[in-house]
Amino acid sequence: MIQPDKDYGDGKEDPTGGERIASFESDFAITESGVHRPKIVVCIGSKGGSYRQLVKGEDDIRQDAIMSQVFTYVNNLMKTRKTDNVTSEDSGSSKAVKRRTRHNLKMVTYNILPLSPSSGVLEWVEGTLPINDFVNDSGSKRTGAHSRYYPDEWSYRICRSTLEGSPPDKKRQSFDEICARFSPSFRFFFLERFGCMESWHIAKMNFTRSVAVSSIVGHILGIGDRHLGNILIHQGTGEVVHIDFGIVFEQGKLLPIPEQVPFRLTRNIIDGMGPCGTEGLFVKVAEETMSMLRDNSRELLTILSAVVADPLYKWNMNPLEARRRQAEKGEDKGYKLKDRGDGSTSTSDEKSQSEAIKTISKIKEKLQGYEDSTSGEQQGVEGQVQLLINSARDPDNLCTMFTGWGSWV
Repeated sequence: MIQPDKDYGDGKEDPTGGERIASFESDFAITESGVHRPKIVVCIGSKGGSYRQLVKGEDDIRQDAIMSQVFTYVNNLMKTRKTDNVTSEDSGSSKAVKRRTRHNLKMVTYNILPLSPSSGVLEWVEGTLPINDFVNDSGSKRTGAHSRYYPDEWSYRICRSTLEGSPPDKKRQSFDEICARFSPSFRFFFLERFGCMESWHIAKMNFTRSVAVSSIVGHILGIGDRHLGNILIHQGTGEVVHIDFGIVFEQGKLLPIPEQVPFRLTRNIIDGMGPCGTEGLFVKVAEETMSMLRDNSRELLTILSAVVADPLYKWNMNPLEARRRQAEKGEDKGYKLKDRGDGSTSTSDEKSQSEAIKTISKIKEKLQGYEDSTSGEQQGVEGQVQLLINSARDPDNLCTMFTGWGSWV
């Protein structure tokens, strides 16, 4: 626990273990992606430490900061592992309570500091790379794992153009053909990065656990835009790190091409889990996470209610932002946002309050076991988790996703 007088020096000394900013390196790098091309700077600490940071301009990162705080709260819940007053009705199964004492669950977080409504600094998560950078080629260079291990199969570009050019009634047929010509290759990440059997096994377990936790938490919070550029993999631990939380609270369903899946569970993600796939550890951890969130739903809803009702926090997208989100991942095909009324980019206080109430109501329904596809039937933890897994893997859902999301990867 932080002790203000001691750990923060009562305003007279540096925080325990902290460093002051001594200088910045004169050179900086520019990221390869992003609308406003964020800058990567290196800060030199007063004790000689070197820290990379991502500086964003013309981009509101307050939402990212809030999501990071929510993740930290969830991590604290997982540490406490509350098991009191839990019944089989609340948890869906007494087994879920027992499992909670066996898994070290957490979401990997990083520091985010908004400096203004349109700028901020983010901690650079060292030792990570986007899963997309490992699996797929970079430009014309055939450096991706798929090209290296399956050189005769279709490339990402061919798959995307094929699905993009298919009429709506042929999407499923084209998707099936793409999957037959594009094999998953993410299992090779663990073979290449972790040489001995023990480290390989530990990394795969870390990966599976972190995917399960982030999937369930992400579904409850309605986090969207989970393409493989927004999911990093830690090269030392195998854990996943999610970035860019510009689409939350079910806003992905309002994109020009609505998102149809609760979280990303595509073939490469499953490939990284090993021969068992989603069976076994993934399901157990997902159930454990859902049970924990249900047990603490009152506290979680209290925090989220304050977040969505904050007039300074604009979590709901306007039509221009929604269009930009998908246009920046490929050519703008002239998609139109689903009708939300007058199309105004600003909302009245009354409308904002109404949307906030609906958002919290939707989260509450999920925490109680009600999903869109259950026709009003309440699900236990095990049933709800299995329903979400089936929905995330359903080819009929995946084939209708925005092609820049890479549903076949």
